[in-house]
Amino acid sequence: MTNIIDIPELRPGRRRRFSRVEKVEILTEAARQNETLSSLGRRYGIAVSLLFRWKKELGFDVAPPPLPETPQDNRASLEDVLRSMRALEAEVNWLSRQNRRLQERVTQFESGTSAFRPDNQPGRQSI
Repeated sequence: MTNIIDIPELRPGRRRRFSRVEKVEILTEAARQNETLSSLGRRYGIAVSLLFRWKKELGFDVAPPPLPETPQDNRASLEDVLRSMRALEAEVNWLSRQNRRLQERVTQFESGTSAFRPDNQPGRQSI
């Protein structure tokens, strides 16, 4: 089942406004489909620099730990298997932390916490 995101129509001379939820949905779609932000921006008519700004503002910019190298030989030694297992455990722990962090942000957003209101941050313009 695919989620269809309702993106405001691109019209000359009009600035489109995106809610925080729409921004998260757009960035999540790119991550879910393993799509580059450049192709996503072209498809929706959104500047790539804006997508990268959203990614940074919303905390999507943290890179996961590198994946372990896969052994070339199918007869991997026990040490190689254990090393791969530790690397996978580290990645699962990182993903779990990111998931908790995102859940906390969604909860804060839904509760109306001021941390998500750009007008309450000094030096920032509201979008």
